[in-house]
This record gives sequence, structure tokens and C-alpha cells, in this order.
Amino acid sequence: MSIDFTGFDADQQDDYGDFDAIPKGWYLVLITNIERPEKEGVPVGYMKIEYTVADGNFKGRKVWDMCHMWNAGAKAQKTQEIAKRQFGKICRCVNVPKPANGEALYNIPMGVKIAHEEYQGEMKEKVKDYCSEREFSAKAASNVGTATAAATESGAAPTSDKPW
Repeated sequence: MSIDFTGFDADQQDDYGDFDAIPKGWYLVLITNIERPEKEGVPVGYMKIEYTVADGNFKGRKVWDMCHMWNAGAKAQKTQEIAKRQFGKICRCVNVPKPANGEALYNIPMGVKIAHEEYQGEMKEKVKDYCSEREFSAKAASNVGTATAAATESGAAPTSDKPW
């Protein structure tokens, strides 16, 4: 199937740029998408959670997380237990303990703690912890890794004009 690009003009677009991992620390975010990907028409054993940074120098940047709720691997039971605790914490952070669907969690401020891990030779963001919006202020104040402080310390150039 062909994709119609009528009306698109690459010369009218800003340069794509190079996006380094955002610095470690606590960030105020919104959940902007939750999906369970499929492989060959069959749902996979995890869901992808997309967070959008809601303030600071990295406002608009995207960070992704995975929750292996339906893992069927060799350690499936343990993996599913961990995923249920992880997802439970996310739901409590946005004060939606019994979501009917992913959309019920969208656009509610919460905090995430970003760490880094190496993936295919590059440093990538990894979500390590979660907190409510109310708890976020105290965590960010006690952590030099907040969006603004981390950008200053690392010398990273903020990319707040980009939507990801």
C-alpha cells in the first residue's frame, strides 16, 4: 500500500537534530499513550507507556516505559507480579486505582524518576520510579536531577521546541 505525501515539503521542516537522553532525575510528566503492541496480529506480553515531560527545559520530550503484564516467558509469574505492582503504583500516582482503559490515565500529572541504561551503544532513558504530582515537588526539590537543574549541570542543550 502506498502512502500519500501530497502537501508535504521537506524544505519547510526544521532539522531533525540529535536527541541525547534527557538527564537523570525527577520529571513532571503526563501519560499520553498506552498501547499493547502486536506481532503478526497477536498481542505481545507487555504494554508500552508513553510519558510526555510537562515542564522545565525538556517540556514536550517523550519517555517510554514497558510493563510486562502478560509475559509468557520462563519467569512469567514473577514478571507478571512485578508488572502488576509497577502498574498499580502508576495508577495510584494518578489517583485512578481501577482504570477501565488506558485513556483513563491520560493527561494527569505525575512524577517519574529517569535513570540511564546503555542500549545498542547509546545511553537511553529508563523510568525507575513513580510518584504523584503532590509528592513530585518534594522529590524534585531534594534532587539536583530535576529537569532544570540537570540540564544546567550536564550542559545538555534543551530541546523544548520539539514535541518528543
